[in-house]
Amino acid sequence: MLLLPKLLKRFVRQGRLTVITPDNKRHVFGPGPGPISFAGQNKIAPEVTVRFSDDKIEREIFLNPELALAEGYM
Repeated sequence: MLLLPKLLKRFVRQGRLTVITPDNKRHVFGPGPGPISFAGQNKIAPEVTVRFSDDKIEREIFLNPELALAEGYM
């Protein structure tokens, strides 16, 4: 898991995303929960945790993100 953390570090700007790798390492991205404006309404940015159970998922997310995320959810 080398490329995904670098990408997520750049893109997660609100809320918090925690990614747990197959070897149980935690990668945390984003500043954490806080107020945001979404569609003209004030909301609280969410906290989300994702656990990957397969080492191949990172490569598959880069090749075909929609399919890899859907298959990974199953």
